[in-house]
Amino acid sequence: MPSKAISYDDALNTARNRTASWQHSLKRLDGLVFPELAPSFQFGAKDSLFTIGSCFARNIEEKLDVLGYDIPVLRFSVPKTEWKNRANGILNKFTPPAIWQEIDWAASQFENGDTFDPALAMRFAIRVDEGMVVDTNLQGFTPVTEARFLERRAELYDVFRTMFTAEGLIITLGLIEAWYDKETGVYIQQMPDKRTFGDTLGRFELHVLSFEESRKFIEDSIARVRALNPDVKVMITTSPVPLGRTFASHDVILATTHGKSLLRTVCADVTAKFDRVDYFPSYEAATITKTWDIWQEDKRHVSDEFVGQIVRNLIAGYFPESARDSILMHVHSRHGTRPSDEVLQDAYRQIEAATDNPDLVARLVTLLQETEDRADLEPAIDRALAAHPAHPALNGIKGQWLFGDKNTPAAERHLKLAVQDPETPVEMKLNYVRCLLASNDLAGAENMLAILTVEAPHRIYTHVLLGRLRMAQKRDEEALAAFAAALAIAPNNPVALKRHAEIQERLARRASAG
Repeated sequence: MPSKAISYDDALNTARNRTASWQHSLKRLDGLVFPELAPSFQFGAKDSLFTIGSCFARNIEEKLDVLGYDIPVLRFSVPKTEWKNRANGILNKFTPPAIWQEIDWAASQFENGDTFDPALAMRFAIRVDEGMVVDTNLQGFTPVTEARFLERRAELYDVFRTMFTAEGLIITLGLIEAWYDKETGVYIQQMPDKRTFGDTLGRFELHVLSFEESRKFIEDSIARVRALNPDVKVMITTSPVPLGRTFASHDVILATTHGKSLLRTVCADVTAKFDRVDYFPSYEAATITKTWDIWQEDKRHVSDEFVGQIVRNLIAGYFPESARDSILMHVHSRHGTRPSDEVLQDAYRQIEAATDNPDLVARLVTLLQETEDRADLEPAIDRALAAHPAHPALNGIKGQWLFGDKNTPAAERHLKLAVQDPETPVEMKLNYVRCLLASNDLAGAENMLAILTVEAPHRIYTHVLLGRLRMAQKRDEEALAAFAAALAIAPNNPVALKRHAEIQERLARRASAG
């Protein structure tokens, strides 16, 4: 049965498709290639967008975050000891079954009264040496204690539950070579290695997924989300990033084209089956553009600048309300290098004109301060603050600058306003605590650290500052415990080592004197 049947008259009606002819598209193939979009929906400026899939999904979500969209998965991070690369890169899901398993797990939790059930998480746990466990649906396979495994899964559910209330779901497909655990019946996130799994590697086997298997995993994923979030708009795309290596018997080039072609066809079938599910052609944009300039040196990963171009194309088709913010993408695409003079001029013009848009001023200045002098940016922040004196992000930028100047009283005033926003970066909240301790506002520091011990328990300076607070309160035993917690995260931290030794010595003297 055909996926679509078109009548003779409709098939020959050129008016219904003005981009039907390759010959007439030759000019569009010069330079960067972006196939024409045909959106069946639009995302709103305030929409929450849940992203899941391969590493290319991380690229897309970072660009959308720059534009101010709510991207829940960016709120998830783990300590460097568990994942040393991009903060939420541990969430990468390269294969259709990995995507399905995570969605099905989160949906099961949501259906369970929207509460975290540890038993449901254990499907992803494999015990390794010395009582440690590995989470097989997260990247890296770093062994952790079972308590940490469950704590991290609970944190993960706090993020994944937003999928069932989000306005948009963006799925990026990556690979069809998937490793399978025969003992648990669960697909694992990456190749199993001897260092982690020892002599149990025989429990795993490689599956090269068929079209039918891949399609079912993705159809089931969308249906599972739609059962709980019927109005969610879904965008699906295929990552252009080739395989790093293949575990099948073909040339890696052939394995890549096989996998990408299969997944691209899955996208076509899925969009034909569901309403409000659109395919976005990031794969075609990268592979049909005929230059290596859009790729990084490894010729696998797309350059940050070209990802910015792809997302600008996405924004033009699906985010019309953000069109005027597209300059953000130009600035962000430079990834820490100085933007061109033309881009800088456009950015400064937008800052000048954005008196009614303090969010845009804050985002542009945040990006530009990576490469531009503060002296060139501070007047814009001061003008925006004059018009919007309580704006959290503007106060955060100003407060951070003043903190760097060691102007603690002024920094405290601005950071106090910045932390009113729950989404204020943790570093700003930590600096606010430093200001409060410097001004001896112990009650204020206590309140902020109560928030940070929940929000950022894996940040060493959450515990160091808590230790300083307990020292100021003359609560040495509690201070010792706080510095011990800091050293558990970073055993060689000089501040924690020094303070921990001081308190130990003081307590020892007190004990001997008593």
